[in-house]
Amino acid sequence: MNRKEFDEMRFEFGEYVYNYEFFQKVGFVTDMYYTKYFKDDLKKIQRYEIENIVLEQAIALKNKNAKEEEILKYLADSKEKFIRDTNKYNEKIQKALQFIDHNEKMSSEDKNKFEQEYLEFCKNLHPVVKCKTTNEENNAYLLLRNFYFENNYSAFQEFTTLHKDGFPSVEYDESEFVNISKFYFENKTRINQDYSKKSKLYPYTKQDTLKDEISLARESGELHVSITNLMRQNKDLHQQFKKLFKDDYNITE
Repeated sequence: MNRKEFDEMRFEFGEYVYNYEFFQKVGFVTDMYYTKYFKDDLKKIQRYEIENIVLEQAIALKNKNAKEEEILKYLADSKEKFIRDTNKYNEKIQKALQFIDHNEKMSSEDKNKFEQEYLEFCKNLHPVVKCKTTNEENNAYLLLRNFYFENNYSAFQEFTTLHKDGFPSVEYDESEFVNISKFYFENKTRINQDYSKKSKLYPYTKQDTLKDEISLARESGELHVSITNLMRQNKDLHQQFKKLFKDDYNITE
C-alpha cells in the first residue's frame, strides 16, 4: 500500500465515521423531540412502572418472611432512588425543551455548514481516524461531539478556534499502513455491529412517530393504553400490599 492509497483509505474511513456520528446525532435529536412531545405521559409511565416493581418486590419479600427492617429499608431506598430518577428526568425534559428551541432557531445554512465542518473534522482529526491521540485530544473530542449532537455551532467554532493547536496532525510512516488499515477494518466491523443493534432500539424505533400529527396522535393513544394497563396493575398491587402490610405505600409521598 502506497501513501496515496493509504490517504484515500483514511479519508474514506473518516467519512464512514462521520456517517456513524450523524446516525447517533439523529438518535439524540429523536430522543429530545420524543421527550418533549410525550413528557407528561412518559412521567406517568415512569412513576407506575417503578412503583409496580417496588410493590411486587415488597410483596415477594413479605411472602418469603423477610425481616420487617429489610422490607422497610427496601421501600425507603426505593423512594429515594425514585426521587433521584425523577429529578434526572425533569432535567432531561428541560434539556430537551432548550435544545429544541435552539435547534428550531438555527438556520438551515448554519446547519449545513456545521455538517460540512464536522465531516472535515472526522476525516482529519477524529481520534479513531488519527489512531494516535492524547488524553487531552480524546476529552476535547467528547466535548466537540456534544456540541455537534446539540447543534451548538457557535460553541464548536469557538472551541476549535481557541484550541486549533490542540489537534496536531499526524505523520504516518509507510511501515504503519498495514496495521492502521487493520485497525480501520476492526472499527468498521464494530461500528456496523453497534449500528445494527441501536437501529432496532429506542429512540431510533420512534422516528416515524414524529413525522406528522397523525403519527403523534397514534403514539399518544398507545401511551395512554400503556398508562391505563399500568394503573390497573398498580391498583391490584396496592390491594395485595394492604392485605399483607395493613398499610399502603405510595412512592411519590
